[in-house]
Amino acid sequence: SKRAAGRYRVLAWRVAECLSVDQSELLDAAVSVSGDDPRTAERLLRAAADHGAGFDVLWRLGLLRVDLGLFDPAETAFASAAKLAEASDSVAPAPDPVLVATARCRNLSWGLRDDAGALAAASTALAAAGQRGTADSPLAVALGGFVCLLDHRPAAALAAVTPLLDGPDDDLATLAGLAVAARSRLQLGD
Repeated sequence: SKRAAGRYRVLAWRVAECLSVDQSELLDAAVSVSGDDPRTAERLLRAAADHGAGFDVLWRLGLLRVDLGLFDPAETAFASAAKLAEASDSVAPAPDPVLVATARCRNLSWGLRDDAGALAAASTALAAAGQRGTADSPLAVALGGFVCLLDHRPAAALAAVTPLLDGPDDDLATLAGLAVAARSRLQLGD
């Protein structure tokens, strides 16, 4: 609604004027408005990120920037989120490095055409998943399939993600698996 959009703009203004704003309120507002007004959502998330917000804000900011075609700024947000995930081994619950790497690698490879950077980000996240005992998580499996794509092994990528394809429609691992499967089938000529 116009009233809600106005409230969100007031939040963004309060941050720009260095007035106090609850970070969770900024995140909630950005999530609420993102479908209708992605530019305002990006401003709200950027404001939260600029004022020390954490992993979730940076990850969502990266995702939104990819949707807006802002691939370089998206990489900046994803790289910051990845650093927080790597540095938070003692925080419970720790941010999942595979979560950010899944989105980050798609942005690096498909948005910025940086396959080497995508492979490095995926390798770092998968190593962290191995150390945390989450290397068999569905999202890590999808990221492993993406690594196979980067290694020019589309048949192996498709085989890796096939068990994920019948998952729930709103599941991030299912969505990542579907993206890898589609790209694999394209490369295989299916």
